[in-house]
Amino acid sequence: MAHYEGIMVPLAVDAGLGECARMGYLITKEYGPRIRLSGVTTDMPLVPDKPVDIGVEDFCKICEKCSRTCPSKSIPFGDPTDGDGIIRWKYNGQSCADRWLATGTDCGICMRICPWSHARTFPHRFIVDVVSRNKFSRRLFSLMDDIFYGKKPKPKKGPDWARYKD
Repeated sequence: MAHYEGIMVPLAVDAGLGECARMGYLITKEYGPRIRLSGVTTDMPLVPDKPVDIGVEDFCKICEKCSRTCPSKSIPFGDPTDGDGIIRWKYNGQSCADRWLATGTDCGICMRICPWSHARTFPHRFIVDVVSRNKFSRRLFSLMDDIFYGKKPKPKKGPDWARYKD
């Protein structure tokens, strides 16, 4: 288990690496939520970066796919709320962890279903660029994601070696 002197997602948001999504993950323009964060603390004088707006918060208000598909119902619907002076979506980390313990493995459905998780092929890079700049395109591309990728994650076929054979 990691032990940090700060909470990584808010620090990464403050550093301008991306935005916090409904599901509590940092979303970057280049990699979506498929990143891992770590931190180094220092007393060296540094010039801080500024938070960025790549359209994640507004897109998450429209999309809600992670909330709809979360098996533990840990991800809230609706707009972000004020919690401890910070406006954000407060996911239920305890029910998420309980689900992990009950199944014996991590879940990852929220990350898999998130439209920001798609491979960065040319069409997806173009869409991310448009969504980052144009508020009106977010509703359209959220709808298109439902049409092309579905409203629920598709079951993944496991590797051949892991399947039961008669």
